[in-house]
Amino acid sequence: MIKLYEIKFVDDKRIQQELSGILNHSIDILRTTRRSLLASAYQTENRRKMSNKLFKENHPTKIKEKDFLWACFSSEQTIRNELLFRSFYVRKMIYQEEKNILIVDLTYEKSRLWLELEEN
Repeated sequence: MIKLYEIKFVDDKRIQQELSGILNHSIDILRTTRRSLLASAYQTENRRKMSNKLFKENHPTKIKEKDFLWACFSSEQTIRNELLFRSFYVRKMIYQEEKNILIVDLTYEKSRLWLELEEN
C-alpha cells in the first residue's frame, strides 16, 4: 500500500514571515512551500529506491524524522527572479492510516545555529 505524505509546519506564521522576504507577494507562500516539500519527499523516496536497486541493498526508503527536505522555488516565484532552495528539517512524523504527516521547520534561524536542531 502506498503511503501519502502531508506537510505541516511547526510555525506557519514564522514560515510565512521568513519566506515573504524572498517570494513574490502574489503567491500563496505556505501552499507553494508545501507543494515543493511534497515533491522533495517523493523524489527523495524514489532516489533511495533506485539506489537500493542499483547497489542491491535494502536500506529504508521512506522519509523519517531528522531527514532534510529541500523546497525549490522557481525564478517566477521569487522577488529577484532567481532559482532558490530552502532546506527544511523533519522534526516529527505522525503515522496515520492512509498518510504520513511530516512536521517540518526551517533549518536556519537567525537566532540559532542549524547544528542545534536535534536539541529541540
